[in-house]
Amino acid sequence: IGIFIVVLFPSIIILKKGFQPSKYFLVANLMLLFGLALTIIGNVIQSHLMMQYGTFIGVILEIIVLSIGIGARVYLLKEEKEKALKNALLVLEEKVRERTSEVVKQKEIVEEKNQEISDSIQYALRIQTAILPPPKVVQHYLENSFILYKPKDIVAGDFYWMETVDKLILFAACDCTGHGVPGAMVSVVC
Repeated sequence: IGIFIVVLFPSIIILKKGFQPSKYFLVANLMLLFGLALTIIGNVIQSHLMMQYGTFIGVILEIIVLSIGIGARVYLLKEEKEKALKNALLVLEEKVRERTSEVVKQKEIVEEKNQEISDSIQYALRIQTAILPPPKVVQHYLENSFILYKPKDIVAGDFYWMETVDKLILFAACDCTGHGVPGAMVSVVC
């Protein structure tokens, strides 16, 4: 009874508390008790073979069952690890989807603003082109002339101007400070 209390009772208590690997410890301890029982029975019936190898058989059976238990525990830990990794991967994928959605929204906002700016610049170009004298008018008054007008940006701060007063032709090539829309607005003011 003392061996039962020392060897089996803790395994039974732990198993009742829900620790599944304790069933292997319980069976392993039963194997050890089986070996001890063989030895005791060998003493009673005077069997030299049972007395000598009974405990040894119990210990070997206990080691085998404990090895199986350790293998099962390792397998369970491996499954838990894989499950945790899958959950972490799902969480990561969700975060990537959220961030991608944010980036797509920001991209759409940037594209919209870019389109608004481009439209504004194109409108400024139309205003600037309307103010500049047409090349045909310049060639009409200055027959051997040409105009090379290549703004750095779509619109420019540089401009040319021409006016006729009687037989007098006034022509100017002007360079205002700045490029792009700000320079174009300065050229309109000039």
